[in-house]
Amino acid sequence: MRQSTALDSAAQRLRDLHQIARPLLLVNVWDAAGAQAVEAAGSPVIATSSVAMAGVRGGSDGNRDRESAFAQLRQITAAVGVPVTADLEGGYDLSPGDFVDAMLDAGAVGCNIEDTDHASGTTLLDAEAHALDIIHRTANAIRDLDSRGAVRN
Repeated sequence: MRQSTALDSAAQRLRDLHQIARPLLLVNVWDAAGAQAVEAAGSPVIATSSVAMAGVRGGSDGNRDRESAFAQLRQITAAVGVPVTADLEGGYDLSPGDFVDAMLDAGAVGCNIEDTDHASGTTLLDAEAHALDIIHRTANAIRDLDSRGAVRN
């Protein structure tokens, strides 16, 4: 289970870095050594790249191999002392609640929303419909986690 105090602090730091007049530059990494190098160079946050992470595992981007992806993410988050935001494909076919649990258990406090239609492999999802669906499902998952006492303000 996640260590909520450390994750809450990292999540707040990541949130504080998001400022309207000051864009946040995210440097993507694919392993712990790269994450440490980016942190040592002064980055206040680490981001991951799903295609790069899959590539170093010998795979390809496409919402596959979730166990390896989350294990790799755990190595990255354990190697640095700054918040990590993760590119985790399309959620690896997890429900929103299970996805949030897995992401937090791996130590990440942010994620991006995949926009590739992996079923077709060649097109992007409709941005508005996809965003609304993700927001709705994530809000429901957070409410569910909150009802179980897993979310703290």
